[in-house]
Amino acid sequence: MEQEPQAWVDVPAAFPEEIAQAVLDAASTDAPRNWSSVQVSYSSKTVASPFSPRIKAIDTDKHPEVWVRHQKAREDALDALTNAGDLADLRFLSALGEASYWHIANNSRQPDRGASRWEMKTRNRGEEFVSQRYEPLCRELSTWSTDQVLDGLTGRALRDPLGKNKQDSRSSTGFARPAPADNAVVFCALRGIAEFPLAHRVSRINATPGAWPDYVLHPRSMMLPVPTAPITLSRLRSVVVSRQLAMLHEFSMSVQEKKDDAEVAVSPLEADAAKAWLTARRCGAVVLFPILKTGSSTAPERQVLDGEVILNVG
Repeated sequence: MEQEPQAWVDVPAAFPEEIAQAVLDAASTDAPRNWSSVQVSYSSKTVASPFSPRIKAIDTDKHPEVWVRHQKAREDALDALTNAGDLADLRFLSALGEASYWHIANNSRQPDRGASRWEMKTRNRGEEFVSQRYEPLCRELSTWSTDQVLDGLTGRALRDPLGKNKQDSRSSTGFARPAPADNAVVFCALRGIAEFPLAHRVSRINATPGAWPDYVLHPRSMMLPVPTAPITLSRLRSVVVSRQLAMLHEFSMSVQEKKDDAEVAVSPLEADAAKAWLTARRCGAVVLFPILKTGSSTAPERQVLDGEVILNVG
């Protein structure tokens, strides 16, 4: 038993070296996984990845050809992944979201409303997630051995070439406070977005599982279930998108903010029922993570802070 609890991931019939190799395979940019290197020239004289869910809005009235170019780049890459049966990358891109063309407010397009709230890359100097974080991460891991990946995943070593091992490294991309973060672990965390499928909505911001409130660009907290017995990824996804987890999140935040009973949307009885439902699905606890919003108004930065464990049993 560890003095500090540690996550345990078990892959039946797989050796540790095979798990490390699977990480390297997922980071491959060989076709059809070369979508991360696709670039599109936009009317704003910028070049960006069409797969980054948060980019500058495309003015389809003034520049319809840019919109056609943007969509064709996406569709060609998605078709290639589909033809290859690459469900892992398709699931990741689907959960990541896309620059929304259907959300309009104050007579202007709101592309960020189509993005996952788990994608927290700062937008300083017009940077975007795929070109300035995900693709460089893939390039870095392409130089790693399976032993180096294993050392990072098991905590035996911490290598952060992407962040130059600086004390204020942003490699963790909002999943933790600024600090050096092992690049193999960061890659796995970012790919974990695939397990949080978006709920697309026409008139409101897309709903991101685990984010609260689910109707704002910058959520104030995240909640994750904690499996206390082995479960499959498909079971985890069903818990992540469950109404019960969302209800428990809403109730927990109402308690933290000490709302009056009249303002609480979820009752203690409903919260207890949600806890029982989660426990029956091998999730004996959840963790509530506050989110710090910092940075400037033009380039805000979100950081997930230390979480509070909430037991579902006992």
